[in-house]
Amino acid sequence: MVRPLWALCVLLAVVSAAAAAKETEEQYSSYIVHVAHKHAPLLPRRGGLLSTGAYASFLRDHIPVDMSDPAPTVFYSYSHAATGFAARLTRRQAAHLASRRSTVPDAMQQLHTTLTPSFLGLSASPVPSLPPGKFRGGCVTAPSFNASAYCNGKLVGAKAFYEGYEAELGRPINETEESRSPLDTEGHGTHTGSAVADAAFYGYARGKAVGMAPGASIASYKVFWKYGSTSSDILAAFDEAIADGVDVISASIGDSWASPFDTDTITVGAFNAVRKGILVSASAGNSGPGEFSAVNVAPWFLTVGASTINRRFPADVVLGNGDTFSGASLYAGSPLGAGEIPLIYGRTVGSETCEPGKLNASLVAGKIVLCDPGVINAVQGEAVKLAGGVGAIFTSTKESP
Repeated sequence: MVRPLWALCVLLAVVSAAAAAKETEEQYSSYIVHVAHKHAPLLPRRGGLLSTGAYASFLRDHIPVDMSDPAPTVFYSYSHAATGFAARLTRRQAAHLASRRSTVPDAMQQLHTTLTPSFLGLSASPVPSLPPGKFRGGCVTAPSFNASAYCNGKLVGAKAFYEGYEAELGRPINETEESRSPLDTEGHGTHTGSAVADAAFYGYARGKAVGMAPGASIASYKVFWKYGSTSSDILAAFDEAIADGVDVISASIGDSWASPFDTDTITVGAFNAVRKGILVSASAGNSGPGEFSAVNVAPWFLTVGASTINRRFPADVVLGNGDTFSGASLYAGSPLGAGEIPLIYGRTVGSETCEPGKLNASLVAGKIVLCDPGVINAVQGEAVKLAGGVGAIFTSTKESP
């Protein structure tokens, strides 16, 4: 009786492994599929973005029967920023489509930063009023966004895109944590269309913050959520902005590293916008310095890089013997006092890179700790603070310009 039981156990193990492999193979992921114009179904000029039936039928015709379960789910249909669709597909379905047409996995993107144009020597100029019928968009009302109250002659359009984000998240947006509407709860988009007379960051870089065209009418296309933004939602926003008839698209968003133009969704969307006479201004990113760390660099972008920004936060470290070392700091707390404070190297108190949980609190208390490059500076600083240190100095392997 032992042999049959052993054989049965092996058989069950093989079946279980095969089932697990099949389940892994058939797990849904989001993809953006580009389709040649001559093969694309006809979509309505307005409102086609969420008209998913045509491409659902397209997929039924192009996915073999043995791959059709589970069924693909289309959540965007593109016709302006790209020709194609975004859908939830299994790995086998995506691979089959990729053998015939460009298929790009959806990806999470991050926000970038901007600053005032005064450093560039630009002056305000009158902006003509919006011609009647030129802009075809509008504001979408949601429970936390009253379009009739928020939209006016300045804010003429407001829409939100979250189909790709929710598909990636695997659930609807939690509206107790963030607004599932065009409402800008981060402030990232609002700052480009507002003027603030006495803006500052913890007391640093104080001055007037203003958008590049403060007199222009603005249409907001919200794509960023608590954990980032998906390429499919960004492409959907480009698609809708083109259909709405905007003149300029400003995108302070992107990846951390440059990708080939044909697989970079923002680059593809920008290309089709520029073909239709729309200027696309985009940030070069917050990463670097290093190879491929500048993004949104295709020749059809007006790319704004950090080298055109006049933000520096100089600070000096003065040793007891009078030697001075220049660096940068964003400290905005109370002064440490006129007296000298002991300086100690992280290696002598438990961790040269000031790793969390490795510093000896009895040796760190009341001192400034010198930390070598390692984890993120904010994490190192928090580790020093928890160990009782009063300050931290982070060294760099590269000399500042």
